[in-house]
Amino acid sequence: MPMLDGSIDSYGQTARHYRSAWQDCGRTDTGQPEIVVFGHAHVSDAEDAMAAFYPYYSAYLRPLFNGQMREATYRAWWSPLGSFVAGSAQQVVDKLAALHAATGCSLFAGQIDIGAQPFAQVMRGIELMAKKVAPALRQL
Repeated sequence: MPMLDGSIDSYGQTARHYRSAWQDCGRTDTGQPEIVVFGHAHVSDAEDAMAAFYPYYSAYLRPLFNGQMREATYRAWWSPLGSFVAGSAQQVVDKLAALHAATGCSLFAGQIDIGAQPFAQVMRGIELMAKKVAPALRQL
């Protein structure tokens, strides 16, 4: 399930609708459907992570918005129940836990290299995802 715009709650509704349609089609003998969520991700240990990442993300999404992404939209997506999986390692853990609770997803595939960030920033995000986010999620 691609995740761009909206809220975690709206994706939970989509997942419930999908599961209902799955059962309505008589597929109950094959078990429950797997739900995989695909979305953008940004993990940072910078104090100003949200402000620092805005120019990169806004530039990346410029074609979608036919210009600069509004900061209010960016803040809404970044918020705890917004659609952008971003923030500190703990914020990302919290958002992915909320996403799992709402959708029952078994996997999140996060696109981290977005917006032409410097290589070191991308690598730091991957490192934080591997060393802090993934182990914390395994404990849930």
